[in-house]
Formats: sequence, structure tokens, C-alpha cells
Amino acid sequence: MDRLIPIINKLQDVFTLAGSQPIDLPQIAVVGSQSVGKSSVLENIVGRDFLPRGSNIVTRRPLILQLFNTSHLDKLVSSNKGNSNSNSSKEEKEKEKKEQEKENTDTWGEFLHTGSKRYYDFNEIRSEIEKETDRVAPNKAISYEPINLKIYSPTVLTLTLIDLPGMTRVAVENQPPDIERRIRKLIRSFINRKNCLILAVSAATSDLATSDAIQLAKEVDPAGVRTLGVITKIDLMDQGTNALSMLRGDIIPLQLGYIGVINRSQKDINNKKAIIEAQKAEKLFFKNHASYRSIAHICGTPYLAYKLNQILINHIKKCLPDLKQSIHENIQELEREILSYGRPISMDNDMNNNKGALLLHLISKFSENFSDAIDGANVNTMIMKKYNKKQVQEAQKLDDELGMNLSQQAKELFGGARILYIFRTEFQHNLSRTRSFDGLSDQFILNSMRNASGIRSSLFIPEMCFENLVKMQIEKLRRPCMQCVDLVFAELKRIGAQSETTEIARFSKFREALNDCVTSMLKRHLEPCRKFVNQVIDIELAYVNTNHPDFISMDDVFTERANHHSQNEMYKQIGSGGAHSDDEEITQQKQYRQQQQQQQHLQQQQRQNAQHSSHSQHSSQQSIKSAPAPPQQSNPSASAQNGGGGWFGGLRGSKKTSSSHHKGSDTNPFSESDAPPAASSSSSSSAATQQPQKRKRPPSQRRLSASQQASHSFNDGYPQRNALNATQREEMELLVIKRFIKSYFGIVKKNIADIVPKSIMFMLVNKSKSRLQQDLALALYKEEQFEKLLAEDPEIARKRKDAQDLLLILQKALSIINEVNDFRVDSSLGSFR
Repeated sequence: MDRLIPIINKLQDVFTLAGSQPIDLPQIAVVGSQSVGKSSVLENIVGRDFLPRGSNIVTRRPLILQLFNTSHLDKLVSSNKGNSNSNSSKEEKEKEKKEQEKENTDTWGEFLHTGSKRYYDFNEIRSEIEKETDRVAPNKAISYEPINLKIYSPTVLTLTLIDLPGMTRVAVENQPPDIERRIRKLIRSFINRKNCLILAVSAATSDLATSDAIQLAKEVDPAGVRTLGVITKIDLMDQGTNALSMLRGDIIPLQLGYIGVINRSQKDINNKKAIIEAQKAEKLFFKNHASYRSIAHICGTPYLAYKLNQILINHIKKCLPDLKQSIHENIQELEREILSYGRPISMDNDMNNNKGALLLHLISKFSENFSDAIDGANVNTMIMKKYNKKQVQEAQKLDDELGMNLSQQAKELFGGARILYIFRTEFQHNLSRTRSFDGLSDQFILNSMRNASGIRSSLFIPEMCFENLVKMQIEKLRRPCMQCVDLVFAELKRIGAQSETTEIARFSKFREALNDCVTSMLKRHLEPCRKFVNQVIDIELAYVNTNHPDFISMDDVFTERANHHSQNEMYKQIGSGGAHSDDEEITQQKQYRQQQQQQQHLQQQQRQNAQHSSHSQHSSQQSIKSAPAPPQQSNPSASAQNGGGGWFGGLRGSKKTSSSHHKGSDTNPFSESDAPPAASSSSSSSAATQQPQKRKRPPSQRRLSASQQASHSFNDGYPQRNALNATQREEMELLVIKRFIKSYFGIVKKNIADIVPKSIMFMLVNKSKSRLQQDLALALYKEEQFEKLLAEDPEIARKRKDAQDLLLILQKALSIINEVNDFRVDSSLGSFR
């Protein structure tokens, strides 16, 4: 499975040349603070001095270091030499031998940016790294662009490491003041990837809890599952101390553990001490030291290289299936993206009929998306498009431009569902906010009644006063109706913007012309719709239909009075505008009528049961003991004569009938407070015959008591009588006219709540949907405009080319991965000897 690492190296080369890495590749990133020995660890693994050194920041670009073991190449070369022509002269062999000894051909390096050029002198490799770093990141700057270096040697294990800039805290020379933040951001761009293993290098001479490498690794890998710790400078620790607690993971545990290494000192580097000799000294140190003798076999640079090799191989095997799947998904996504951009159009070679066919296809697809969005057909595809991050931002921006202040719930809806939300929620809410008596004070209503009566005192409620007041309230419904039309219009514009396809986005001129045509068509349908909705309000204002079956009658008003437990409740609910909403008005009226019928039926049964007794005596007792009954329906002619006909006649007729049967009753809110004293006295004496407990009270006191009771009941839910400066009759008439206004206003609101959405759907939504494709074809399908409308946007051409290039890269990466057939994961690292 040693072929796995070279395969990942090939992928890294491909992505580096492409300038992007769309796939998260398995790799090992080396992280550490400045001067902790990070570069020395890498040089010990390679076995050569090749990295730049210095006191300041030297590594300013990521260095992708790919190590290849060439043992199999040496065997192949030896075999080829054995089969070579034996007739070659001795001079040529001696010359070739001298060149091999001079160039040391068993170990060399190659840079990706220099092609196939080989560097046998590692001092040249160091110079090339410094030169390439200064070219891209001059003046001690930091760059994200990596340097790819391949080293071929028979003494290295196949491995890939990424050397990242060392973390520092203070800017030097010409470095920017935020150099620490920039370096940390660069390091995070690598180690944030889930497939990136972290090699955290820390010095044993400092506290591990303050290690920048461990701290940064813990931020991206809290569990420590992909972090391997390296402890350097163990030989420089104070006498009497050791790093066993660090190596055992007692301080900060890591699942991959810690490995201790010893680097060359600065004196050894200056004296050109060979790395092979340094590794021998390292081995002797761990073997002879009393504290590290027991763990000497798992310490040192050779074991570090071996473990890194095994960890990386197993990590690649674990990631390879997901890596292959990710490449497949990216290829499919790119193919869809390229298909959406379409084929490049050459306006010189294509015939006009092909251009026209393309134009009609774009118009047809747009119209289909527009209709589907309203009807809810194929909405899943459009919702997925909507929840694309870019589409969501555009939709929110469009809502702000159109002034649509909808709730978060509405923003989650799409197309026709949002229109339905406007009808059911926004429009109904705006209607419900318009109450029956908004802007109508009791004093204003009372003055309107007095002004309508003129110089004569009216015998019943003035009809013109009622019509004027109710029309004032109906006019207030015009604004929410117009708001509903505007909201639906804005939503149709929004649907039009979201119905565009990526094919349409190719042609910026066609897209602009399409949007202009859609907006113009919607505006043409908007004006007739607004006009019709205005006419709906005008129709309601033209005629106040008091003969509507749901309009409350005077009998219903009396029934309400009889069904209430007290006058206080009646005055509170009617006088204050009603405890119930206007939408419940019709339902309440039907309930009152049912109760009235039940009460009449009960009275008939009582009269039948009372036929065995004296009719006159029983009738007299019943007139005193029973509660005030509503006017009977059996004598409409008498009611018409008394009331002068019409729905307002019921008031006067009811009063007359009530006074003839229940005159002097102190519980009737509609009784005449201005009755003659004689009549009151006569009524009082009649009541005294049946009710001895009231005989001690003078008639004048009983009349005063009735007036005070009505006034007290009125004041419980209504402005005080003194504040209105009204008589008791005017107060009761005020209550009645308010009850009529509430009833009729509820009927009108119900009609408008039903007819306005229907009108908008018929005149705006359905007409726009049915006429869209025809209007677009008439406006855009013109041969002289083909070249202008179908001129491709240069940005789309660039995106198509980038997508095609990336597709080729991913296809090449897939072919590289397909070279591996074994995806089994070996969790064991084996034994190291």
C-alpha cells in the first residue's frame, strides 16, 4: 500500500497547478512556534540540510514536501546496467562513474514550478526556496501560495509533509503589525480541514500548556484524534528534570501520542555535523539516559518518520472511499453547471431560425417556471434553487426593494403559497384592525343624530345619520384592500425574478429585456385590478342595504336585551363597541333568533297550560311577573302603522307596544323616561296591586329609580351622561344606532374579505399567468434583436471555462484514484525495529 502516498502526491500536484484544491486531501501539516526546531525535525527526516535558516521568520510560504523512496529504482538501474552492452569501452565506464560520484545521483530534488529539473546539490534547493519565497512574498510578507518540493532518496520513507510558517508574536523589519493574526489564519486554512493530520512541534524547555502548536491544534481538534505531538530539545532540559510526563501524555493527552526527538545544536550546524552522525548520537542519548531508557525504542527521528508513514497510509486508506465519492459528486455538479451555461453561440455562423428557436425556448421555460411557482407544480426544484445561499441573499434583497415586510414564516414560503399567506393572514389582519367605531366618538355620533333631526325632535333614529356614519367606516376598508393588491403585485414580481434559469443568466441583455417585459405586463394588469377593487368599495358605499338577511333587526336588539343577565352587561357590550369582533356578528344574530323562537314556543306552551284557570287573572299576573318580551311578529300592520314603515319603524312600534304591556317596568332599557306623571302613577298603582312590597314607595320615587337605574347601567360601559349632555332617550338611541353600525359594518367586511381576493386572482394573478408567454413572445421575438439579445455575457463565458478546466482536473484526479483497488483499512501500525 505504499502506492497510496504517491497517488495523493499526484493529486496535490494537479491541484497546485490548477491553483485550487476543491477536494480535502489527506495530508500532514507541521505546526510550531518559531525556533522550536521545526525545520530541524524535517531535515532529520529527509537526512539533508535544505531548508532556509535564520533568526527571523524564514518560512513564509507553505512548503509541500513530498518524499519518495527510490530503493526500487536502484534495483532497476542495477538490472539495466547488467543487461547493457558489454562492448562499452573502459573509458566511458570510468567517465560515467566519476559523474555519478560527482553528482551523487541517488538523492535529488525537484520543484513543481521548475518542471523536471533535478537538483542534486541541496544548497541549490535552499537557494531556490528563498528565491521563490521572495518572488511571491517580498519584504517578509506571508503568502498562501505553496511551494511543491519532491525529494527522491533511498534513505527516506515515502511521506508527505506540509511545512507551515512558524508562529510569532512580534513583527520585525517591514512586516505588517498583524503578522501574528495572518500566520495563524494561514495555518488554520490547512488544519481546519478534517482530513489534515497535525504534527504539533513543541520544545521540552517550556511548559507544554503554553505551547502555541498544542493550543492551536486543540482549537480545531479538541478531542486530539488527528494530532501527533513532537517534543524537541529534550537534551537541553535542566538537570534533574525530564519530559516523561509530556511523552506519556499526562499533561495534555493526544490519541496519536507524543514522540521525543533530539535535533542538532547550532554549534553542530555550524561545524557541518552530518545528520547521520546526529541520529546516532540521538539514539545513544535515549538508550543511555536513565529516564528514557525504557521508551528509547519509540523515541528518535527514525521512529517519528516510520510512524508518520504508517499513520498517513492508514489515514489515506480510511479517507479514500469518501475522497472518491466527493470527486464523483463534484464532477456531477460541474457537469450540471456547464450544461446550465449552455454551448457558446457564434452569431456569425448560426442561422436566424436557430437563434429564434433558442429565444422561444428561453421564453417558454421562463413562463413554465412562473406558472409552476404559482400553482405549486415542480416546486421542490425551485425551492432547492431558492435555498441556495446566493439565491437566498438575492431573495432577501428583492424583498427589501419591493418593500415587503412579511414575517419569518412567510419568508419560508414560496410562490403561490406566499400569495395565499397574503390573503389569509396579511389581508385578514389588516381588515380586523379596522374596527366598527374607529374614529367615531360617542359625542360625534350624538351630534350627527341631532344634526340629522334638524329643528324638530325626531320620533325615531334618523336614517341618514346611520347611512353617513356607516359609509364613513366602510371607506376605511379601502386602504387594506389596496395594500393587498400591492402585496400580491410585489410577490408576482418576486416570482418573476426567481423564475429565471441559469440559461437566461447567460444573456444579460435578454435578461434585462425579459424583466422589463414582465414588469410592464404586471403593471398593465395592476391598474384594472386596482380600479375594480376600488369599485367594490364604491358599490358598498352606493347603497346601504338594510334589508340584508344578516342585518340585525329591532327584535334581535330586544332579544339581546332579554338574554343578558343585567343591563350592565348589555351596555358594556353594545355601548363600548361590543366585546366580540365584527366577524362574529352574523353568527350571534342567528343565535339570537333561535333563542327568540324558543322563547316564543315556551310562552305558547305556558298559555295553553293556563287555559284551565281564569284568563284575565292569569294574564294580569303574567304581565307583572314575566320579563319584558320582544315585540310580537303576529301584527305587522300595527307595527307599520305605529312606526311609519321601514326598519326604523320597529323602534317606535316596539316602544309603543312595550309601553302598553310593560309600562313602568324599571328593567326595560328602551322605556320612555319622559312619560307623564299620571301614567306613571296609574302604572304604579296597578303594580302595587300585585306587588305589596312596592306599595310604600311613591310613584315619583319609582320613576326616579328607573331613570337612575338606566343611567347607572349606561355609565358602567359607556361615557357618563353628564359628559355627553344627553337625555336618557338619546342615550338609548345612541346605543341602538351603534348596534346597527356594528351589524352592518360586519356584513360589509365579510363581503369584502371574500370578493377582494377573488378579484385579485381573476384580474391580476390568473391573467398574468395566462398572458405571460404570449406577451413575452410578441415583445422579444424580433429578428433584428436576436444578435443583441443573445450576446453572451463575458462573465458567463469565463465561468464556463473555469468550470471546464476544473472538470478536467477532477476527471484526472478520479483516474488517479482509480489506480487503487484495495480500500481496506489496517488500523495497526505494526512493529518498529
